Amino acid sequence: MATTRDAWTATLKTALFLAATFIIAFSLQLLVHELGHLAAGLALGAELERLVLHPFGNSQVVFKEVGDQASRVVIGLMGIVMDFAVAGTLFFALHKRLKPPFLFVPMWLAIACIGEGIGMLGNIAAYNQRPRYIEDVAQLFTLGVPAAPVAVLSVVLILLGMLLMTAITPMAGLRRTDNFLKRLIAYFACMPLYFVLAILYLRLLGRASPELEMRTMQLALASVLALVMAVAHPLVQDLLKKRARSFPEAMPERRDLGVVLLSCLVLMAGLFVL
Repeated sequence: MATTRDAWTATLKTALFLAATFIIAFSLQLLVHELGHLAAGLALGAELERLVLHPFGNSQVVFKEVGDQASRVVIGLMGIVMDFAVAGTLFFALHKRLKPPFLFVPMWLAIACIGEGIGMLGNIAAYNQRPRYIEDVAQLFTLGVPAAPVAVLSVVLILLGMLLMTAITPMAGLRRTDNFLKRLIAYFACMPLYFVLAILYLRLLGRASPELEMRTMQLALASVLALVMAVAHPLVQDLLKKRARSFPEAMPERRDLGVVLLSCLVLMAGLFVL
């Protein structure tokens, strides 16, 4: 009985730690992405009409007028560029000295790969359905860039993000030998749980259906990715150990969990205020 209780306690601790870490990383990714658009637009002389930063809603930067097509391309791409620049720099500067409370650093890069990859595929789909819908990477299509290489790059980014996400979870207490149920709970605590919270929030406030539809689609896709990562976890860990690239296994202490939960709440509160 005690062993079973201890196992479930460890599982819930890992899941809670990963959920809070994911929210921190996702919020930072959202913030830096939108600020990238904002900085590029202001630098190019565009007049800001609206800035919306919301952890559960539709965040966006809207300018009244943007000069030429080249400026629109730069503004559209700068969100992705800024996201990878900041997340990548932090990861490569700190990944060898990481401790559990700073797991959000590699997770940010993983989310950047997955999120931007999915976003790029979404831009392609929206542009094909409505050629006037031009956001982010879709700006490239107005210059004659074909969609096929962008789609391939998107898939590669998603796979790299999933690989990195699977690689770093041992730092949250998810071992290679853990059973499938614990792995499934842990990965569902990362992405799907966030979108469940977003959907509940939007329903509670009666927000517009397009936002609900977007979050519902994201929940479905995140659930599939979580399932794939739960299945692939042992294989990825074996591969990384053979290449001496694995992250250390570490069950977060109560202090680590407290720091991450507090940071998560502060960051979320800040985005709600903004």
